[in-house]
Amino acid sequence: MINNPLPAGPAPDAAAIAERLRNLARCRSNPDLEEIASVLGVSSIRVDPTLDRLGHTTWTTAGPEIALQANQKATRQRFTLAHELAHIYLGHGRDGAHPHGQPYRDARPEERLADAIAGHLLVPSAEIRRLRDLTPNIADIREAAVRLGVSQAVVVRQLADADSTHHWLLINLKRTDRGGWHFWRVTGRIRGLSDKMRVADTEHPLLDKVPERDVPLQILTQIGDLTVQLQGTGNRRTNLTLMLVDHVRPQREPRRPLASER
Repeated sequence: MINNPLPAGPAPDAAAIAERLRNLARCRSNPDLEEIASVLGVSSIRVDPTLDRLGHTTWTTAGPEIALQANQKATRQRFTLAHELAHIYLGHGRDGAHPHGQPYRDARPEERLADAIAGHLLVPSAEIRRLRDLTPNIADIREAAVRLGVSQAVVVRQLADADSTHHWLLINLKRTDRGGWHFWRVTGRIRGLSDKMRVADTEHPLLDKVPERDVPLQILTQIGDLTVQLQGTGNRRTNLTLMLVDHVRPQREPRRPLASER
């Protein structure tokens, strides 16, 4: 069994740790997580319909046991398993010093680190370079996500972390009970803007007409004190619309009248 507790010192390099985990699998471009688990000494991986969190690792004398929440999408379950393998590789929770697996995701450093390692493990740097050079549309993101067995959000998050020269923003809009659309999930970032996008509803009528095939989209939203027009490509699946942003246009604010004009 491999156990690599974090030493004291500088913050760990998530990409380097993911590379060590990838080296435990025979296929490095799309690693078999169960193969990695076996090398790490994991004694069992099971789906638990009663689990109140996405995943949890229990350390036993026979080795770590991983439980995964039932009714997750396959892509979500794969990411959760990679997240738990990162905890095991780093020894989190083995001696009680680094407890993890709370019912809801929190902001503790070890949880953020496990997420970062999982992202690097599932989306290798070669894939990120390929996509970055393409300046991809949503079809390219979807193809990569399907091939790697991850969600489109995971691919975009890795792109956003690796490349600060482009906009990398994926927006999930969900239909509300009132008939409008809600900014349900926002992944990534907009180049040059550090303010968070406000979670808001929109009554934009064009969203009601979005087809299942990929089409150009544009919507208005608020980021900090700035109103921006987001342009990109997207598609609709029943009550969920997905949009990959590739252009951001700040909207001009109305000119304030001069004192002499008031």
